[in-house]
Amino acid sequence: MQVAVGRFRFIDKGALKAACSITITSETYGDIMDINGVKVLDGSNGLFVSMPAEKGNDQKYYALVFIKNKGLKDAIDKAVLEHYEQATAGVATSKSPF
Repeated sequence: MQVAVGRFRFIDKGALKAACSITITSETYGDIMDINGVKVLDGSNGLFVSMPAEKGNDQKYYALVFIKNKGLKDAIDKAVLEHYEQATAGVATSKSPF
């Protein structure tokens, strides 16, 4: 399976650094799914990728998408974080048009 980062925008609001959409494809089935609302967050252990979530009435966040396959989750993390690093390397302060 392959992961491609689609629309990407910098946010840089507190721990939230960016948001994007991703497309997961395979050689057998082609495009399998798009996931919108993937986030890059800066936590106490550095940058990490967060799948879409919604806030419940108890003010806790609950995952809307949960990747059960560790290999796929690792591929998503790698693709999104590499895209973020490449995008921030050449653009220190500019904003995405999206």
